[in-house]
Amino acid sequence: MAEPANFATLPTEVLLLINSNLSDTGDINAICQLTRRLYHLFLPEVFDRHLAWARTTNRPKKERDSLIAIFLHAAKYNSSNLIQQLFCYREIVDFKGTPFSHHSITYLHFAVSMDAPVIASHLMKHGSSSEFSIDSLSTTYPDLTPLYMALARPYLITQHELNAALRIACSYALPRTTSFILARGADARAVSIYGISVLHATLTCRARWRFFDEFYAYMEPSVPPATLWEEFIWATTKSLVSYGADPRLKIENSRMHSCNTKCWQSVNCEHSQQTPAHLAAASGFASVLRFLVKRVGLNVLEEKNGGGYTPLYGALVQGHDVAATYILRQQPHIPNPIVRTEDNSTALHIASRFALEQVVTYILEHGATNDINREDSKGRTPLHEVLSQENLEREYEVVGTLHILAKAGADPD
Repeated sequence: MAEPANFATLPTEVLLLINSNLSDTGDINAICQLTRRLYHLFLPEVFDRHLAWARTTNRPKKERDSLIAIFLHAAKYNSSNLIQQLFCYREIVDFKGTPFSHHSITYLHFAVSMDAPVIASHLMKHGSSSEFSIDSLSTTYPDLTPLYMALARPYLITQHELNAALRIACSYALPRTTSFILARGADARAVSIYGISVLHATLTCRARWRFFDEFYAYMEPSVPPATLWEEFIWATTKSLVSYGADPRLKIENSRMHSCNTKCWQSVNCEHSQQTPAHLAAASGFASVLRFLVKRVGLNVLEEKNGGGYTPLYGALVQGHDVAATYILRQQPHIPNPIVRTEDNSTALHIASRFALEQVVTYILEHGATNDINREDSKGRTPLHEVLSQENLEREYEVVGTLHILAKAGADPD
């Protein structure tokens, strides 16, 4: 029995005739979404009609601007089909130049920064330049050159070069690029000479790279940059773990650090033998913590680093209320867990030390009122801790925490 005829199986000549009688570009767009064959057949017509519409506007460089808008869309979705079609219009758009008049960033650097490895690979094959990019303007992030090389010829470079490119992609939180490089042989378990794995590099507390907020505000205007950043970190982490990265591996360093009240939100407050859970908590990535718990189990939240601190301590010292509360909710049978074994400091002690009113309230409301005057091994109570906080910027929070502790029965004597 013959297969029933349908629109997508019509001869090409008939489809082109139908296309010539469609006046609405929206109708052609709808047809393009039906099958892969129709998409490839009608995509050039969509481009031509888009340019014809652009010519009717009064804007200068209207054709170029309309094609750049498509390039941005292609970068957002990492679309191989769109970038290949765009190369048919190189007489209008110079892909060796820069897309923005107010930035020296190149098309290639933009594609790499926006986590579009397929776009970047096509651009390099067609000679797009990586010069005059914003690499030199970023002093806290690695140079992107090794990443360019890995995307251009992933099967012709050494294992060491692939691993270096992977580390850079993880540092910039580029999940699609991370998966692209891992699929071509990069080692998700690679560890640097400093004992830091690519997963550690992904989760390390750091500021977002320069222009991240600006670029993604344009591409994703409805999503706060901080939320996007965490989503990318989570996606990168998920990709690494799926390729074999150890979610419990500790950093192999011998860093010594003594914490005190001055460690509030300090990037220097870090310890030896940090696990991914420690790093995620200190960075405030609650979504990553959820992933690690689901992947490994609740015991990842109880692991100690070289200083005897649990992940909860890192969330508290960096002021990440959401991450701290998430960890506490996973241990409902222990409302006030010990966060440092060396001196028996509890979550209430440390939350009070840094005047985290929300966390202090949460701990007390969930069964820790009996610990209001609990002493650590040095004889300090939560009240002692909050009174030791000398950061003038925390004055309002210190007063609020004092009121909470006093209301719960803290003994001033």
